[in-house]
Amino acid sequence: DVQIDNKSIADLGLGISQLLPIIITTAYYLDQNYLIVIEEPESHLHPKLQSKLADFMVAANKKGVQFMVETHSVYFIRKIEVL
Repeated sequence: DVQIDNKSIADLGLGISQLLPIIITTAYYLDQNYLIVIEEPESHLHPKLQSKLADFMVAANKKGVQFMVETHSVYFIRKIEVL
């Protein structure tokens, strides 16, 4: 059973389970100048976590991963603009 903060991933909700493939794929392709295309990564995420996702993507971009993101999230877009 995989756990985050002593909670089973199954109990954390759909949003977290959708983030895991993004995080794992990004980690795999660091420093490889790879493009990852993601449709609505903000789906089922709290606005605070949407902002953290933007932080994560910007940090990964600095390490060579590029993202093409289709989103409807004002939180995500504004955070990217600020970063």
